[in-house]
Amino acid sequence: MARPARGGARLAVVSFAAHARRVRDPGLPLRHRVSALRSCVVVHGPFGHHGTLAFLELEAGPFHRDERALLRAPAVLEDLRAR
Repeated sequence: MARPARGGARLAVVSFAAHARRVRDPGLPLRHRVSALRSCVVVHGPFGHHGTLAFLELEAGPFHRDERALLRAPAVLEDLRAR
């Protein structure tokens, strides 16, 4: 599904689940997976963007550089979404 953006361009609307799959994809470079996590936070950021990222770092660990922490972060967000 696409929606119009400024200037008539089309933007793809991607689901939280699709972004979370990219976070967990070991075939992607770490920076792309971190970017996908940030996209998850755009879709569901209960504490605002920066607040949610800070919360994820406290709960999951330093996801910017630690793959295990990066894998924990979407699970933390999914728990928050389920509440």
